[in-house]
Amino acid sequence: MAFKKILLAVDGSSNSRFAMRHAVALARCSEGQVVLMHCFGEVPNLIGGAARTEIAAEMHKNAEEMIQVFREDLEREGVKFTVRIEHGKPSDTIVEVADDEKCDVIVMGSRGLNDFEGMLLGSVAHRVLSMSGVPVLVSR
Repeated sequence: MAFKKILLAVDGSSNSRFAMRHAVALARCSEGQVVLMHCFGEVPNLIGGAARTEIAAEMHKNAEEMIQVFREDLEREGVKFTVRIEHGKPSDTIVEVADDEKCDVIVMGSRGLNDFEGMLLGSVAHRVLSMSGVPVLVSR
């Protein structure tokens, strides 16, 4: 199966860097393109007005800075890509973007389930695996 459109969901972690390597390899094998995306969470509803707008703008700025490293790497690798920076619940948003972009596969890193909270709540990768209608490659 050729993966022509690959969603690479990144969070800035070292596992995201490993995931990028896999996305590059898939893109090269199939002459595909990457949709590089990052999702930052929502501003809590308790915060309103100008403070809410300022926090959202700062979160978006931080996301742009974080994703820049991935942009540079994809450019250096010569892989075609587009960028999506979204806000919302990461697992839901990743699946929605994959559907919206008509991606053939989702590639993402896993932080693992090493801590107690992770075991109770489940990870973003686990939720994406259970919700996605396309294959998901999780790297660590």
